[in-house]
Amino acid sequence: LESSTASKRLPCAYVNTQGSSPSETPLISIDDKKFFDIIMRYSQKKPRLVQYFVVLGMSIFFHFRTISNKLKKVVSIWVEMCIKSSICYFSTDLIHLIDQ
Repeated sequence: LESSTASKRLPCAYVNTQGSSPSETPLISIDDKKFFDIIMRYSQKKPRLVQYFVVLGMSIFFHFRTISNKLKKVVSIWVEMCIKSSICYFSTDLIHLIDQ
């Protein structure tokens, strides 16, 4: 019975709190939704940090399929936003040149 329940456990990720938790353990478990929210927040404020995290973290999260898929989604959204902003910037520059 125990082995069947162990195989049904959902994957989880951990955040390093450096001993700030009440139990004095440096790691706390976070679920997929919180993980996704954390990555989204940092991808908007610190995109280079997120890129670094994704490159190094993919090997860590390889076994956590759902988290890995969400990371891919966040990165693709971020890249899409960058492409759109680049296109807008480029078209604005073109309009400026045409007006001259």
